[in-house]
Amino acid sequence: MIHVINFDSMMKMVSLGRCDFLPLSIFEGEGELLKVKEMYPNLTFSTKVLFHYDQKMYFYVKSSNPELAQQVQSGLKAMIDSGRFLQFMQNHPLTKSAFPLSKYTESTKFPLDDSELTLF
Repeated sequence: MIHVINFDSMMKMVSLGRCDFLPLSIFEGEGELLKVKEMYPNLTFSTKVLFHYDQKMYFYVKSSNPELAQQVQSGLKAMIDSGRFLQFMQNHPLTKSAFPLSKYTESTKFPLDDSELTLF
C-alpha cells in the first residue's frame, strides 16, 4: 500500500495510473479538478459512485473561552432548526456546486459507518 499525503502527488499518482481513483467530496471534487486541469487533462470528476457518510465539521476555540464555544454551538443549532444552514450551504461558493442533492439519485452509493471513529 502506498501512502501519499501531498495533494499534488495524489493527483499525479492517479494521472499516471498508479492508482485508479482519488475520492474527493462532492463539495471539493469539481473545484479541485478545475485547478489542475491543465496539469492533468486526463482526469475527470465523476459522481457515478459515491461513498455516503455523515459530514463532520469541527470548530475549535480556546478552552479559556467557553462562551464563544456556546455561541457557535447555539448559532449553528438555530441555523439548522430554521433551515438557514441548508440555505447557507446551497449558496456558499465552496459548497453550492453539490446542490441540488437530487442530481445524485442515479449514483451508486456505498454508505460508510464512521460511528466508531475516534479522533484520538
